Amino acid sequence: MISGGVAHEALRGCRLTHTQEHETQENDGRPFRAPYVSGQIEGLGGIRAQPGPLVGREELIERGLNLLGQRSWLSLTGQGGVGKTRLALELAQRAARASLFADGVVLVGLASLAAAGPDDSVERVRSHVLSEVLKALGLPDNTDARGAECKLREWLIDREVLLVLDNCEHVATGVRALVPELLTYRSKLRVLTTSRDRLEHGERVLRVPPLPYRGAQGQEAPPAVSLLVDLAANRDLVLDPQDPDVLELSRLLGGLPLAIVLAVANLEGRGIRPLIKRLHEDPLALRDTLVHSAPQHRSLRAVMDWSLKRLTDDERAMWSIAAEFRGHFTIEDAEKLGARLGFDQDTVAVLVGRLLHRSLLESQPGSDRTRLLMPYTVRAYGLGLEPEGITRDRIKAAHAGLYAHQAAQAAASWYGPDERRILRELQESRADARAALTHYLSDAETVHEGLRLAINRSKVRVGIFGGQLRQDRQEVGDALAAIARHRPGEHTALEVEAHALGAFLELCLGQRAEGVRQLGRAHDLHAVVGGEVPPWLTLADGFAQWLSPDAAHARTAAEALDEAVLAAREHGSPGDHVLARMFSVLAAGFDRSRGAVEQAQVYLAQTEEAGSEWAACWAGIALAIAEHQDGRPGRAAKVLRPVLAVLHDMNEMWGRVWAAWITACAAAESGHVADAVRLFGAVSTMLRSIGVDLDGLPPWVRTQQAAKVRCLAELGTQGLHQLRAEGEHLDIDQAVNLALRLLEKIEDDAEADTDADLATTEKLTRRELEVTLLIIDGLTDAQIAERLFLSIRTVENHGAKARAKLGAPNRTALAARYAEMIEKGEL
Repeated sequence: MISGGVAHEALRGCRLTHTQEHETQENDGRPFRAPYVSGQIEGLGGIRAQPGPLVGREELIERGLNLLGQRSWLSLTGQGGVGKTRLALELAQRAARASLFADGVVLVGLASLAAAGPDDSVERVRSHVLSEVLKALGLPDNTDARGAECKLREWLIDREVLLVLDNCEHVATGVRALVPELLTYRSKLRVLTTSRDRLEHGERVLRVPPLPYRGAQGQEAPPAVSLLVDLAANRDLVLDPQDPDVLELSRLLGGLPLAIVLAVANLEGRGIRPLIKRLHEDPLALRDTLVHSAPQHRSLRAVMDWSLKRLTDDERAMWSIAAEFRGHFTIEDAEKLGARLGFDQDTVAVLVGRLLHRSLLESQPGSDRTRLLMPYTVRAYGLGLEPEGITRDRIKAAHAGLYAHQAAQAAASWYGPDERRILRELQESRADARAALTHYLSDAETVHEGLRLAINRSKVRVGIFGGQLRQDRQEVGDALAAIARHRPGEHTALEVEAHALGAFLELCLGQRAEGVRQLGRAHDLHAVVGGEVPPWLTLADGFAQWLSPDAAHARTAAEALDEAVLAAREHGSPGDHVLARMFSVLAAGFDRSRGAVEQAQVYLAQTEEAGSEWAACWAGIALAIAEHQDGRPGRAAKVLRPVLAVLHDMNEMWGRVWAAWITACAAAESGHVADAVRLFGAVSTMLRSIGVDLDGLPPWVRTQQAAKVRCLAELGTQGLHQLRAEGEHLDIDQAVNLALRLLEKIEDDAEADTDADLATTEKLTRRELEVTLLIIDGLTDAQIAERLFLSIRTVENHGAKARAKLGAPNRTALAARYAEMIEKGEL
């Protein structure tokens, strides 16, 4: 067996001479071969250990060792510079330390072999690979091919060996031909290969991804940042893992270990900020300062050049086209973009598969679809490629058209069963949509297309869903500024709609002054342009009126909001009326308007019938607000609990904030003041994260102030501030869990109160009370029967008994009598 010390020296990067076989005669006459470690370790064509610690790979190492014990051939694949060789060396070292292979580990570097060309036969490439294996083993290679193979077969028989073949991608045909044959020999051979390409010949693939690199101040440093800091320390450079510049540099390096190594080498003479500036100018600018490094690793550009050489013209074209995607995309997205450039669907699917095969794309399987992503440096290189007959400008235009079409379709169809999928896709494509917008706004001929793109995305409320409403507002503003710059003095109805939508977005963010200013601009433009009043202008007018600091004036907004609903239904895009209706329902609930609860119930039922899950959640929030304002926190909690759970599962932002907010209000009303204050603290942090100024939303302020008075009376100023500060440190998961626990308590309290009422009166049984409450809520006998799993006749009997006991001649009188008895304390 190999000693841990010898293996450690081999894997540290020192040159080893091949250990000679020491033959002794066993009783059966066969030679006994002593343990060995073999293989070139440094220099051109050899296996060169990467500098620095192996950071962030423990899970991969564990998986790799398990797979080496289970499978005869394991292949590490990933983009160039991702650390496949370093991981292979670590696996070999740990295998040696654990004595997993009794006869040792053989390291064979293939980087020095010439790349196989289209005219090279498989047999020729195979012979080159075989020659490298023989050299690594110290076996003579001076006979014909058949003799060499016989020598290798004889050597492998009955041996328990790990054979590591590094850098296989450029001689993949030879490796594919040789390895399966080696595995048929009578031995306990295991093969570990590294390759940018999947060899696709029966091996078990283990993908090596870039290191996680996204981090934030105050959080534990991700592995890529830790590696950057550690390697810098080796050069006596001190980097703070919490420094924003360090986090930014890590982001620009994309988690690629080679890029991190090169960056540290460049830090000594340049400094971190100049290096960041240079990488913004050219993401592939990094070069090695060591002249003896392998050619394909001397710079990031060299890494990409190595991959490019092995591609067909069609593969290069698809690399260039797919590089236009800024973030995650699907095979369907690639097919649509390809179609706009003249590629048929099947061709695109094949070419995308080849890019995946060559580690130029990464895949992330999901529950309903697989998402694709081009690594940062791969994309930067691809943007510099220009396929024959397809200019970069043409690719940009096709890409912009794809996302303009996506937004238009979403605006026309979001309200319905596909709402959640549409919102998720729009959220995931934000970076690509922003690139499309930038493309359109750069030219006077396309600037209005950019404005329409920004409007459509905002109308679908993707910014609300993802907590990025400020970005929606910014994009609408950028489009309006571009129109003013490119087409001064020209005005259209589209601009009126955009200013009205911009005003609406400002109002949602609590920026009432700016919203009113934009609203005035929309009216001024409409006076110039003429025509029908856009539904969004009517909605923004009603919304601004409702948000007036003057409560009396705000209560007159109901009529304006109802007009907005009608205008949206008649002249707006599909779904516009649903949003307008929500604000009408919210206004009625906050203002305690007569029939507000019933109005909210109808709205909720309509959204549920449409199958629009997210809209139904917002309708549930509106109903909970109405119930709370009507003095029934228990009912508010019963509505809110499933709503908040669904919103949390969606990873939606705004709805969770406002559901948690009304939960805190209901908790204060129900006497859970300490947890209510903690939750208010958490909500204040959540509001900051989505950019909302609560002071600009008077209905919310007035409701929260009433809750605060109750909390202050019980806790005092110091207690209130202390608990609020505790809540401000809760993360989103902790805040939602606190809210869900509170909602359960509030429901339990309401049920206990009902039981207490029943215990003090003989007038109504529990079932009679349940039926009475549902009658008061406006349900028919048939609806009550369905809700309580009773027959209609049983419901009628309970209703009749309740009316008789309360002295109410009919259903209308029953509601009035019940309210009167509650007020007098008779129930």
